[in-house]
Amino acid sequence: MPDVLATGYLVGMMELACLHGMMEFVDWPREQSLGTMVNFRHLAPTPPGMTLTIRGEVVEVDGRRVLFRVEAWDDVEKVCEGTHERCMIDTGRFAEKMARKQDAYRGVT
Repeated sequence: MPDVLATGYLVGMMELACLHGMMEFVDWPREQSLGTMVNFRHLAPTPPGMTLTIRGEVVEVDGRRVLFRVEAWDDVEKVCEGTHERCMIDTGRFAEKMARKQDAYRGVT
């Protein structure tokens, strides 16, 4: 693999930027958000040592779903663009749902 920023890491950083952008509007820790969709095009390589700048904007809110348009730039050019969707969750209800799923997996009734 070439010595450049990998797409998987770039996707994670773009998702994290959207998460951070939501934090002042979230009743944390009771409310949190989960990524539910990523649709990014990795346009250009970023070599080690360059600074990455990520810019995002909310383009749609539909109930618990928030859709972002996101771009990433290195020191020279735009390297990624696309959309990311996050869904707001109630952490208590989410934990209960996960516990039921884990119990089903283990065969607990």
